[in-house]
Amino acid sequence: TLLMPDRTQGGACLFGPKQHAVMFGLLAREICRHFGPDADALLLRAVETYGEERGRRMAARCRQNGDPLDDMASYFAYCEWSWPGESLRTENDPQCSHVSFRMLKCPWHTAWQESGLADFSFYYCRCVDHAILKGFNPALRLSLPSCLPKNPDEGCAFHWESAENTPALAERQKRIQQRLHGTQVKDFLYHTAHLYSTLLRCAAETNPQAASLVEAQAGAEFALRFGSDALREVQEAAKGNFTAV
Repeated sequence: TLLMPDRTQGGACLFGPKQHAVMFGLLAREICRHFGPDADALLLRAVETYGEERGRRMAARCRQNGDPLDDMASYFAYCEWSWPGESLRTENDPQCSHVSFRMLKCPWHTAWQESGLADFSFYYCRCVDHAILKGFNPALRLSLPSCLPKNPDEGCAFHWESAENTPALAERQKRIQQRLHGTQVKDFLYHTAHLYSTLLRCAAETNPQAASLVEAQAGAEFALRFGSDALREVQEAAKGNFTAV
């Protein structure tokens, strides 16, 4: 299935969750094809690495601003991405002592389904949120008893066990977000390039020859779906330092 590229008025590819999701799906598919029985462990390590690096960037920015790392209000406020619409989540469960909700629809899941890559979505969803939280502060706790790719009727069930379900937490988060004014958010070209860089780096550490095949084949199909300029943008951005704030 080909996806029509999202374009800005100038003709450049507009990166969003769709490009991020499809890049992951293509890389995961080729890793499964070329790494065989080693693919599962490789993808787990790669996604955990990617997530923990995101969490550590959030924590570094949080420390710079003097906000507490042991408060889930800080974690929620320092989220590095924002995307309007295309998601559907339940209200926070008022009977639960911690913040808990179900994500019933998200643009990543939609993109994987539309692009024929749904079989590879679980490799990402199973661990990325745990990894981001671990990178931010390993003492904080999240449980995810249901995952949308495996349980479409249940959705992703987020139980943020370290986040008290109180108006006070929501108010602390709001105050931090108002002060940040979106400065913590990075665009989806950055996030797609970070994902691309991390998965290929972890693949090359396991088998450089197979990693080269993954890069060539996933890249060629990404270019087919979104344009060769979009692939070049990702490859150029992937040269950046993703451990820097």
